[in-house]
Amino acid sequence: MKSFKLRKIGNHWYPCIDHELGDPINLTEKVDRYLNILDLSKSGEITVELEELGILFGGINIIYFNEEDIVRYLTTDDNFDIRFVVNEHEFLISSDVYWLLENQFNFNFHKTSYKIHIY
Repeated sequence: MKSFKLRKIGNHWYPCIDHELGDPINLTEKVDRYLNILDLSKSGEITVELEELGILFGGINIIYFNEEDIVRYLTTDDNFDIRFVVNEHEFLISSDVYWLLENQFNFNFHKTSYKIHIY
C-alpha cells in the first residue's frame, strides 16, 4: 500500500506532497466537503492509503479515473480537472495533482485499479 497525508489549513484540505509549483496544490470544494465529513476526530489530518488491486471493474471504495481524461492527460500538456469516481460519487482533481501523485508514489491509475482507505 502507498499512502499520503492530507492536512486542513483554514477551510481547505491540501495533499502533503512535495512540489515546486509555487502555489499550494489545493483540492476542489466538493473534495473539501467530503474530507470534512470524514475527519471525525476533527484533527485536521487524514491519511489516504491506496491498495493496488490490478484490473478491477467493480467494488466498494475503488477509485476509477475517467478514461477520456486520462487519454487527454497522456496526449496533451493541458492543465485541466481530471474526473474520478469512488462509490458512485464523482470528484475532480487538477492534472497537476494527478501528475504529482503518479510521479511521487509511482501510481499507475491508467493501468490498474486501487482501493482507497481513509484514516
